[in-house]
Amino acid sequence: MSKVRPPGTRRSLPGISDPKSMPVGQTGFARLCRKGQYGLAPLRVVGVARVRISVGKLRGLQQISDDTGRFTMIAMDQRGSLQKMLHPENPKAATYAEMEAVKLGVTEALAPHASGYLLDPEYGVAAAINRFALPGRTGLLVALEQSGYEKKGNWRLTTLLDGWNVEKVKRLGASAAKLLVFFNPDAPREIVDHQVKVVQSI
Repeated sequence: MSKVRPPGTRRSLPGISDPKSMPVGQTGFARLCRKGQYGLAPLRVVGVARVRISVGKLRGLQQISDDTGRFTMIAMDQRGSLQKMLHPENPKAATYAEMEAVKLGVTEALAPHASGYLLDPEYGVAAAINRFALPGRTGLLVALEQSGYEKKGNWRLTTLLDGWNVEKVKRLGASAAKLLVFFNPDAPREIVDHQVKVVQSI
């Protein structure tokens, strides 16, 4: 037999009498919200878990999500694949100006509709910021890995961009850094160790 709560009351989360009293940026309960007719309302809690996150990371997540807490993000950090699209027969023939122009055009058209926008530091980030193609209200994510991958046998290895790290990305004003890692726990030990070390170095 289900219980009916009186109108205007709210269900408390386990261990918290008042969810509003949760410490921001420290140990607390993760909750989802939706935007309803009368503002933000809690969604049905499917799984509640304790998480620990710094205030800075929480702020970064807020900057790349929309008002309802959803991530509506667009990736425009392609490099090798974009070169192939521009010059299928000779991808390396793609010039810096061509790459920059495509990224600027796509960013100007789509970034205003996204909560977060992913760019690469080689062709996209500087131009998008300097030419005001990326709106200030859209969160910026920056890729840290080189385009493509190094191949060893049948396995893919991730390689970081020289001179780029989280600290440098933050100085750009980015809200988050992106790292693409190919990982298979059944790969040879040296492959697994390499990929793990790449992640740990971040």
